[in-house]
Amino acid sequence: MIFNGSWMIADFSNEEKAVAGLADHIGFAMYPENGLIKTYAEGSVICAKTPETQEAAFTFLKEYWSTEPQEDRMEKDGSIPVSSEITISDEFKASNPLFVANVDAVQKAETTVQTFDVLAYASVVDAFGQYYPELAAGSLDAAGMAEKLDEAAAKAE
Repeated sequence: MIFNGSWMIADFSNEEKAVAGLADHIGFAMYPENGLIKTYAEGSVICAKTPETQEAAFTFLKEYWSTEPQEDRMEKDGSIPVSSEITISDEFKASNPLFVANVDAVQKAETTVQTFDVLAYASVVDAFGQYYPELAAGSLDAAGMAEKLDEAAAKAE
């Protein structure tokens, strides 16, 4: 049993990364109560300085995340689309049953759990990484850790 993500699906069929036929021996299962752990999709940030370059970047991102490029990425590298409007061809479905099982499960999930990095301010995620070694080593207790994370959250507001 592998507790990992959909980004691994294409690798199970890639003979440079897995033994031949591995994908035929792997299935997809949800957690109890039809549950899934959800993570964020890729995000994009526009850091352009001028209105012209900001508009160009925005135009590019709208195109990049439109349905056709998402379908292309799905077909080429097994990327899970972020849009529910994506069409999955019958040919792709037939040759990628694990991928289809994953997409179907996402649509049928009754219980979802967000991951820490989706729920928290970026400053809290950063602080967690900074102070976790101290918590693990015992030089910071749970109350101290909570205080550090509260301080990081207060800076984000």
